[in-house]
Amino acid sequence: MGGVQTPATLDFNEAEYQRINTWLRNRSGMIFLDNKKESLMLRMNKVRETYLLPDLNALATALEKGQNADLETAVIHAASTNHTYFFRELSVLNYFQASILPELPITNVRIWSAAASTGDEAYSIAMIAAQTRGLDWAKKQLAILGTDISELVIAHAEKGIYGGLHVDKTPPEYLDYGFDPVGMNQYRVKQQFQQMCTFRRLNNYFPLFNHNISSCLWSYYRAISSITFLRTWRCSGIVILFWIGFNYFFFLFI
Repeated sequence: MGGVQTPATLDFNEAEYQRINTWLRNRSGMIFLDNKKESLMLRMNKVRETYLLPDLNALATALEKGQNADLETAVIHAASTNHTYFFRELSVLNYFQASILPELPITNVRIWSAAASTGDEAYSIAMIAAQTRGLDWAKKQLAILGTDISELVIAHAEKGIYGGLHVDKTPPEYLDYGFDPVGMNQYRVKQQFQQMCTFRRLNNYFPLFNHNISSCLWSYYRAISSITFLRTWRCSGIVILFWIGFNYFFFLFI
């Protein structure tokens, strides 16, 4: 087939890319820009090989038919950006600690970690909040919901056990405060922080409204972004989202 040749010698055509990209956008809200085209199609080709499909056109057709839930899950997981680690984007977390956390209610604080991946961000926020406002307060008043469209990363988050690469950039004081070593360069999030965090599979295309803060670490969800924190205000039943982070992101709730 006359298509685009990538450094990994993958051959695909524009029509295949557009069909798969459109399916991902409609199914999950993910949008891949053209500069990520080869990366996306390399991931899709691995899924194609796993499911013994003859070519990427067959993969696109199978997705459009919507008759193979396992295949759809595999495609979404492959397309998702799941690379993360504890205390990633430390400057933004510092901003959360210094400027956002003091403005939150004293009771019944709810935080939504959207596109939570393996839970590193949610647990990082829990540790920061507990360290700042006190562990007793966090145990009683803080609840963090981490959601992701991938079942595999949600299962990882629920276990709360991480290899060295996930915690290598954790500040030393938080490594002692938030983790128990379990051997083989593995660390388990301490039970009190696991109890503050709940993880569920959820397509972030459909937002949650009953949370004080939404935070996101997903590079290709609606736009290119790093962590962004959003404050929500309610007025006459209308939810309005305001920027207080950096880079750009796109949410529209009506």
